[in-house]
Amino acid sequence: MSEDKPVPHAASIESSCSDEGAGWSRAAPLTRCSLQGISLVRCREMARQRHAAGRYDASTLACYRQALRLGKSATDLVAYLSFRRDMGVALHVRHAPYVRRAMSVLGPRAWLEAFGLLAEITDQVPPLPFYFRPFIARLRAFSPPLAAGCASTADAFGRGMSTLVQEQDAQRADFIRFLAEQTNLCVVGNAGQLNGSGLGTRIDAHDCVIRFNQYASLHSDPKDRGIKTDVWVRAPGFVPQQLDYTGKWGVVTGPDLRYRLTDWRLFLPLLDRGVPMLTVPLPIWRSLVQALFAPPSAGLLFLAWLRTLRPSGLQGVSLVGFQRGSVLSGGAYHHAVPKQPPGHRHNWRHERALLSEWMSRDKGDWLN
Repeated sequence: MSEDKPVPHAASIESSCSDEGAGWSRAAPLTRCSLQGISLVRCREMARQRHAAGRYDASTLACYRQALRLGKSATDLVAYLSFRRDMGVALHVRHAPYVRRAMSVLGPRAWLEAFGLLAEITDQVPPLPFYFRPFIARLRAFSPPLAAGCASTADAFGRGMSTLVQEQDAQRADFIRFLAEQTNLCVVGNAGQLNGSGLGTRIDAHDCVIRFNQYASLHSDPKDRGIKTDVWVRAPGFVPQQLDYTGKWGVVTGPDLRYRLTDWRLFLPLLDRGVPMLTVPLPIWRSLVQALFAPPSAGLLFLAWLRTLRPSGLQGVSLVGFQRGSVLSGGAYHHAVPKQPPGHRHNWRHERALLSEWMSRDKGDWLN
């Protein structure tokens, strides 16, 4: 059966999706009327291009909706609902039967996306399709959190890995207690201005130091960046280079990726050592997407979450290594990876404005 086989009642699915919070763009969004006459192929292409460019707005959603109207296929349904989830809207339980039905004709990648959407809201998911059966042993390492979302398949994926989902609430509570015990915190970004700053000693003097992705390398001096690291915040696809993290906590950025991330192999070394891996709650992500019309950077996302975890917000928190001017103003963008360009999917100008507002309101401290 083809992935593009029409989904039963696809029109009903599409019309029943309310697109909570979809009207976020200040610009006039694309609508069903403005997309009239555009082919299915072009609608799919526009949706993918806007998604890849970080245009998380009503216009991109309209492209996915129109593709579903025209194509009425399983792949169009999953693409549409997956983008809604990327905007911070979880699958509604009333749509679960349609997704389960569509899964019978999906290929492996789209099947995993659909599985994640269902696993987040219900235990009633279909069994593994035939083409996964030869890879059961490998799936334990490939995608353990998805398995943990459904009791009937948890054993097949590896029961021991289900802690990523089952213990998340308890670990978040432990993280809140850990933060409450710290008198002062320092959140260290990776801006190129760290090089030559001489702030390493001041950074390491804090009770808790939080860093992101490739926070050190031979290109950066410990005298500038410090060496202490208690919390490591990582993007889901980040591959560390010569980093030996020995801290207490790990955080995976993104829209609560317990069920969205389909490959957790990069995090297995930390999990094997017993380092708690936290995900950022979906409402935090959604609120930022609504403000930025773009996916938030790891730094802004974590700081938004941190503000909700501490009664005083960012008071008692020092920030260093965050771009306070244009990311295109010249000089190295990243202190540890000199040739790394700024991410093109983020709304940097609005992120700087938002961060400046938070720091002013909460009376946070800039170290540089």
